[in-house]
Amino acid sequence: MIGREGHPVRQIFPDGAAFGLLPADICGDYDLITFSFLHDMSILMFSDGITEALNGEGEEFGLDPLVEIFNDAMLQNKTPREMVDIIIREVNAFAGDTIQADDQTVVVIQSKRD
Repeated sequence: MIGREGHPVRQIFPDGAAFGLLPADICGDYDLITFSFLHDMSILMFSDGITEALNGEGEEFGLDPLVEIFNDAMLQNKTPREMVDIIIREVNAFAGDTIQADDQTVVVIQSKRD
């Protein structure tokens, strides 16, 4: 996802290897995506273990709550570390005591003005 304060979050779903795979696991072609990395822009990359985290009723966390959390964090001018902490905290709160079967990887890259 790409976001910038005051602008809608842009979701990107490229084809290719899953985020976090080791080089020996990677095969095939990749989509190439280019864009201008503007000031006050943030990029959120995550593994499917975030959106597919399950609660006690077997419901998935989903993409919509993640978009909302990301958007709110940008509006509050959070740092990348704070954004990651908020996302992990919200996913864990959703899941409660339910054991998760998948990894949960979150990376935020941010461009800020000095």
